[in-house]
Amino acid sequence: MNALLITGQSVKRGQPLMRLDPADLKLQAVAQQQAVDAARARARKAISDEARYRGLVGAGAVSASEYDQIKAAADSAKADLSAAQAQANVAQNATGYAVLLADSDGVVMETLAEPGQVVSAGQAVIRLARAGQREALVQLPETLRPAIGSEALATRYGDETQPVAAKLRLLSDAADATTRTF
Repeated sequence: MNALLITGQSVKRGQPLMRLDPADLKLQAVAQQQAVDAARARARKAISDEARYRGLVGAGAVSASEYDQIKAAADSAKADLSAAQAQANVAQNATGYAVLLADSDGVVMETLAEPGQVVSAGQAVIRLARAGQREALVQLPETLRPAIGSEALATRYGDETQPVAAKLRLLSDAADATTRTF
């Protein structure tokens, strides 16, 4: 894992955020492709066996029951080949995920993984604050109850020089018992 950005840095949609080591992903794709090759060979053999037995069952040299078993094996081998191809496609797609891209414009809030760290699929590695309209949770003392729609100024993380307009959208009806804030 190799982070390409630092906390507080602005990013654009599609910009690379982090690069994962692609070696394991590539090895997995190769292994899955080899599994496809093996499944293809088994399917080819099962299909040719089924064709031979079809001729033998017509001549009465093989029982219908034995032919049914061979036909079922051929159908199973075809299904195994389809499954192996699907798994190979998934592994090939995973190699494209070695570079993590920003899904929207925003600011890097936090990097949750260190260079060299092993991360698993689905693990959060970067926290990104999206650009655009924001919502913030603000703690107010119980003695201060502004009206809904009240306006104030707020500063954005990473851009403290330009305050932005903020409007109170919702106020909790109950105070937090521990902090006595709303």
